[in-house]
Amino acid sequence: MRTFTDILGQDLIVRHLRQAVAAGQVHHAYLFYGQEGVGKRTAAQALAAALNCLSPDGGNACGRCRACQAVAGGTHPDLYEISPQGKNIKIDQIRALQEALSFKRWQGNYKVAVIDEADLMTEEAANSLLKMLEEPSGKTCFVLLTSRPQSLLPTIWSRCQRFSFRAVPPELIEQILLQQGISPSQAKLFARLSDGSPGQALAKLKDDRFLPARQQAIAFCRKLKEGGVKDCFEVAAALHEAEDEEILTLMARWWRDLLVWQASQSERLLVNVDLYDAIRQERLPAKSLKLALRETEKARQRLRYNGNRRLCFEVMTLRINQYLKSRTG
Repeated sequence: MRTFTDILGQDLIVRHLRQAVAAGQVHHAYLFYGQEGVGKRTAAQALAAALNCLSPDGGNACGRCRACQAVAGGTHPDLYEISPQGKNIKIDQIRALQEALSFKRWQGNYKVAVIDEADLMTEEAANSLLKMLEEPSGKTCFVLLTSRPQSLLPTIWSRCQRFSFRAVPPELIEQILLQQGISPSQAKLFARLSDGSPGQALAKLKDDRFLPARQQAIAFCRKLKEGGVKDCFEVAAALHEAEDEEILTLMARWWRDLLVWQASQSERLLVNVDLYDAIRQERLPAKSLKLALRETEKARQRLRYNGNRRLCFEVMTLRINQYLKSRTG
């Protein structure tokens, strides 16, 4: 069972929520937003448990009583969890939630409705939820979770008390990994590769494909530096065939590390910290690296808007090759 004490790196949010629960001043609707893996879902569960715990302590759940165990197992009758069906949260899901919330509480102190990826509600679903937020019933708490708050209706945004879950410092993530028995070298590396997300660090540690994908991404970067037009098209074709577009993120990290090393000569600031020696040996102008990084980020943005994948990768690789070959940008 996760309680507020299990949430690391979000001290101000935890303090505020615990104080609200302890004082009986819980808002009817919360919005937890921030990147994936920084504690939003854990906080939602901790809040649901704290509101219904049979032996709360200072606004925190005990984690042991039958109510806490039911929340942890997703079986508490007064906890309602909504997530996308397919690509969206549909109007029927919100209507079913509205009906369920219309009945009296079964055994808890609060009814808690957690809506994950709330930005994926259809327009109809969002408007239906908005009506519930505008006319809150007593002892009901909505918790909306999203990593894309800009996609929510402004009216939903304004009805919620909002908490921004920040990236967790790599030093803290490293400590979390060490506590789970990860070796010091792996803990240091994956903490840097996590983008401030303990959840991402753990997921990447368990993914046997991650480090080979990183190796391939760096090989692509080197091929664009050393090769010609034919090599550009080969890299573009490989990127087009790749199932996971995270490889662009891995390429961007490589350009970023080369640029950071040139500017700072500091190992502490590197992401790919295990490749320190290789990074030191690279010799490319800062302007060329900035342009390569910018072009990689542009490609990532184009893909988000359903651009022509093959053309997107071909343009990116040809331009990066040109920037790196010119040595002047």
